Amino acid sequence: MSSKTKIIVIPKIVLIAAVIILLLIISIAVFMGFQGNKAQESNTDIPKAQNTTSDHIYTPGVYTSSIMLDGNQLDIKVTLDANNINDIEMLNLSEAVTTMYPMLSDNFNELAKNVCENGSTDNIRYSSDVKYTTSVLLNGINSCLEKAQQVHMQK
Repeated sequence: MSSKTKIIVIPKIVLIAAVIILLLIISIAVFMGFQGNKAQESNTDIPKAQNTTSDHIYTPGVYTSSIMLDGNQLDIKVTLDANNINDIEMLNLSEAVTTMYPMLSDNFNELAKNVCENGSTDNIRYSSDVKYTTSVLLNGINSCLEKAQQVHMQK
């Protein structure tokens, strides 16, 4: 029994071209798959948006969120009714944080007052001196508001 081994020689350029074409086909398929999912998501979001424009923006309640300031945890508590932000408070404010940020309480109180008056965190103005701290605090407040909106959307 004799078997003859056959060797197939594929030129390097043909192999590279085949790999590139295969990668293009896979990336187009993945891209089309993501586009299909986005179209489905946007179609399902239309009825939700129409339902939420009724009377309420938030699910009433108290929502909390934790943020980190230089490795120290600080909690933010937001109290909401159906359409308004009623109160925003800082919880667990340690001495280390107040030492590192002596004006934190005053800046937070001013920020909380502006957010409550404005009804959202959009278009809030603050000094460039406290840009980092204010952006971290706003992210914590936004996290609470998103929780309230997600609970409202689920109902």
